[in-house]
Amino acid sequence: MKLKINFIFPAEKLRIALLYCMWSGIFIMAMLSLLFFFTAKSMREEMPSIKKGLEDSKQQYAEVKSNTIFPDKEKLAETLKKVSEINRLKMTKSAGITEILYRLESITPDSISFLSFTYNSEDSSIMIEARTKDGRAVTQYIKKLEKEPMLLNVRLEKQEQHDTTMAGQVTDFTIKAEENPI
Repeated sequence: MKLKINFIFPAEKLRIALLYCMWSGIFIMAMLSLLFFFTAKSMREEMPSIKKGLEDSKQQYAEVKSNTIFPDKEKLAETLKKVSEINRLKMTKSAGITEILYRLESITPDSISFLSFTYNSEDSSIMIEARTKDGRAVTQYIKKLEKEPMLLNVRLEKQEQHDTTMAGQVTDFTIKAEENPI
């Protein structure tokens, strides 16, 4: 029988442990290098699309900013004034602008077209600017308006005839009246 005993001295154990640590470190460094290489490569490939996306986002922001998000202060103040006026009209005891428009629509003949309608809530005055091809329709329309119980002091302010290229001879006229507080 043969008995063999190998003795490893403490210095030899230290050398093996150092070699093990060194090879482990080299392996870890190699893996990290490969990981870094592939990550850097994919980032280089994606960089143009990231830059394009950033440029598109900047352009979209500029478009949105110029269009709607930041309104002009003067337009905003004007709109708020109109809204508050409409809200104030709802609180008055008048028949209301919608009722007046409804009644005007029902009595206005087809031969008359409104150009503008103005309602002044401070003095309850109404101004109608309209156009017709039939000059006699103006007189008949004023008579209908005078019979309307919602209106007072109906009067013809202005009437002028002129030629237009598309419609031919037309009559533009302006009628003023006051709302009858019912």
